[in-house]
Amino acid sequence: MRSFRLVNGLFLGLIAAFVLGCSTPKLAYNDFAQDEILVAAHRGYHVHVPENSIACIDEAIVNGIDIVEIDIRISADGIPVLMHDSKVDRTTNSKGELSSFTLAQLKAMRLLHKGQETEHTVPTLAEALTFGKNKVLFDLDIKTEQIEKIIKVIEETKTGNSVFFFDSDWEVLDKVYALHPEWKIMPRAYDDKMAKDAYERYKPWAVHVDPSFASPELADYLHDRNCHVWINALGDVDRDLAKKKYGSFEKLLLTKSNIIQTDWPVLVNELTEKVSN
Repeated sequence: MRSFRLVNGLFLGLIAAFVLGCSTPKLAYNDFAQDEILVAAHRGYHVHVPENSIACIDEAIVNGIDIVEIDIRISADGIPVLMHDSKVDRTTNSKGELSSFTLAQLKAMRLLHKGQETEHTVPTLAEALTFGKNKVLFDLDIKTEQIEKIIKVIEETKTGNSVFFFDSDWEVLDKVYALHPEWKIMPRAYDDKMAKDAYERYKPWAVHVDPSFASPELADYLHDRNCHVWINALGDVDRDLAKKKYGSFEKLLLTKSNIIQTDWPVLVNELTEKVSN
């Protein structure tokens, strides 16, 4: 069984009632229990390699991270690729709008890590899903309205059981459900009522909540209905974690949200170390 304590011992017993499932590798949604806290690597585990690269997916898999969040945009010739920004300036050795480049042109670029050019190239969604298939779950952060192109890739790679769709635009999620009601989605909510409305509308696998309104009561409401609760440690919490300050992370855990997205997924795994009963 898995329970939570900070490595330095400060957190023992804080959420002792939040006992988690076994540590067997998880490869599909149904492998995860509602009372198990999962860790999601924001843009992949990119501490040592470029974000949204095959390498950062590999790093997450090697380090036992449950979920890899990737950002999806569409090239000029209609190919879904991984990139967070609308421009390639920050993450590659080129400049311009991603949507103005063909896949061949994107592949000729080199990804940057901490401003330095690397050997890594912009991956297609198909390459990413094929690489991580049956090894990790993917959170698809959709940054395009051309959802049909993304759906086609998932159909072709047969990875519908290891992806879920995130979007704050519920109309995009409606399109996914219309074609594949068996696939999983994660709508974003901006308050308590919206989170409950998201559940009633979709009966989703997870709902994305914000720390501003997350609460144990809301988490209980969703968990009781077989729905996971996603929360971000991005920003202040991650900055504190990088400095080995754990107070804000403890407060985040007290919301009972059970998927935590972070830029420090290995550290979060260490802070929520597995212990055998």
